[in-house]
Amino acid sequence: MGSAFDTAERDAMTEYNLARCREHTLALQELAESLRSHLHVAATAAQLIVRATDYDRIGALAGRIRTRLALVEERLDGAPLRDPAAQECLPLLLSTFELTALLHEACTDALPGRCSVAGEPITGTWCRLSLRQALRNLLALAPDDASPVHVAIRRMPGRVALSVQHGHELPSETVRHLFSSRNKAPHPMLRGWGIGLGFVRDVAESHGGSAIVYSAPGKGTAYTIDIPIDACPFVPDSARR
Repeated sequence: MGSAFDTAERDAMTEYNLARCREHTLALQELAESLRSHLHVAATAAQLIVRATDYDRIGALAGRIRTRLALVEERLDGAPLRDPAAQECLPLLLSTFELTALLHEACTDALPGRCSVAGEPITGTWCRLSLRQALRNLLALAPDDASPVHVAIRRMPGRVALSVQHGHELPSETVRHLFSSRNKAPHPMLRGWGIGLGFVRDVAESHGGSAIVYSAPGKGTAYTIDIPIDACPFVPDSARR
């Protein structure tokens, strides 16, 4: 059962990353079609200007070009031009350490007396500073009602999953964009909402992993960071410090 669950979870995480890449590709295709349309109109207007002798007509065509170029600039300002798989990684200070000890440390600092930590000791190579801060960001989402928070660590073939389980539930419409760095939506229950979760995602992806969230009625919300046990092959030299 455990092996089947781990396989399903890995497949879900892989599909999550593929979905992000597909959305990025579709957005770029839509942008390209839009730019072609605007540039075609501008080019046609420019050709008519060359042939025109009526200054009013020339002014109208020039205004049409300016309008289209303004639309192009507007689209480019909000365009997802960077490939999510090639985004600049966070600078990481890699070292080898035991991860369960880090979980206990983060729980004691962030929520003393409220956290339970489950899982076997796992030693690997990661950035201790960034992982510690990512865990603190996830623990900071606990509501101020003294409810317990469950932290778990699971070993998978070549990887490890860190899960932080809260008792609160999230509105379904917020889950899709939860880890976006542009997420600034307020939430009546949670602290550290928005950019803190963007940092969590960046930490996971900079280690060669991913961050996902699962929330369901009666089950609360689980935030999971999935990363390789040895992050060295996934961290370019330019991202090391």
